[in-house]
Amino acid sequence: MKCSLTNISLPEYNNCEYFNRLNEIGIKGIEVATSRAWPDSLHGVSQENIKHYRQLADHAGLSIVGLHSLLYGLEDLALFGDETQFYKTLEYFKLLSNVCSELGGKSLVFGSGRNKGDISYSNALDRTYKFLEFLIPSLEKDGVYICFEPLSSNDSDFINTVSESLEIVKYCSSPHVQVQLDVKAIIENNKLSEDLITESETYLKHVHVNTPGLGIVGRKYTNEHNTISSFLNGIGYDGFLTIEQIMINQNDIMTPITESFSFVNNVYK
Repeated sequence: MKCSLTNISLPEYNNCEYFNRLNEIGIKGIEVATSRAWPDSLHGVSQENIKHYRQLADHAGLSIVGLHSLLYGLEDLALFGDETQFYKTLEYFKLLSNVCSELGGKSLVFGSGRNKGDISYSNALDRTYKFLEFLIPSLEKDGVYICFEPLSSNDSDFINTVSESLEIVKYCSSPHVQVQLDVKAIIENNKLSEDLITESETYLKHVHVNTPGLGIVGRKYTNEHNTISSFLNGIGYDGFLTIEQIMINQNDIMTPITESFSFVNNVYK
């Protein structure tokens, strides 16, 4: 398994300054929240900015894994809003697919920002299937896949379990709709079992290694991390593991990252 880091751990709009230092400690990839990389991702990121970001990652020996935090800070976009919001969100996801591809990434992790509110679960599924029907051609063109990240009920009221994510994947029957696991959500849902991992084996493309509160990984829940690592090894998972934690200390960026990486590198082998 290869270890990557989300750029929400790095200073806003100044991610690239730390790329070489990340490689030096052993991190092999970056997962990008566009809102953390550039001031205005909603109205399109210039080709020049994309090229520059990718070149600096390449020169540091880092792969761009993909994008996440897709709707962070974008209050006007919503999967379950009105018709105008729905189509604006669809066009934005098409843009993200292209940005991801141009960066060299493969995955769009769709986590928070998808609350259904008063919409029934059945209607929310129908809306999701319609959204994906329109989005999949862009994903195919760009060579990108989208993962509906199961989250705890603290973070979302739609897609809280791996089984619910798999329901979407199997309905779409497209290699561009896959599954992502989030360790924090597994812990918060108290759903840790080998079946949870094995049922997602065929479709599992990415894993977020994190902890409730998105703090330093490994200070708590060490037993859970060891168990999940064992289960992932049991299915032969060899993709990226992204350490997902917030920027802990603006005056000391690398120490918290190094602590989390050391734990993940020792446990997830």
